[in-house]
Amino acid sequence: MHDGRVAVVVDPQRDIDRVERLLADVGATLDLVVEPCSESVQVVILFLRCCVRTFLELMFVHYRSS
Repeated sequence: MHDGRVAVVVDPQRDIDRVERLLADVGATLDLVVEPCSESVQVVILFLRCCVRTFLELMFVHYRSS
């Protein structure tokens, strides 16, 4: 997941070249790698869900006001 500038990669495969190509394509840099054995995965997933929800709420408000 990325915002166009920085990216978070969850459980990348050993072939990191694929991830690096994707990052180069969108112009983002890798900021965080999370492994599934880590408890922090749940925190990242919760954070990403909150980001998506906030984005959708903002888009809804913008759509209704225009």
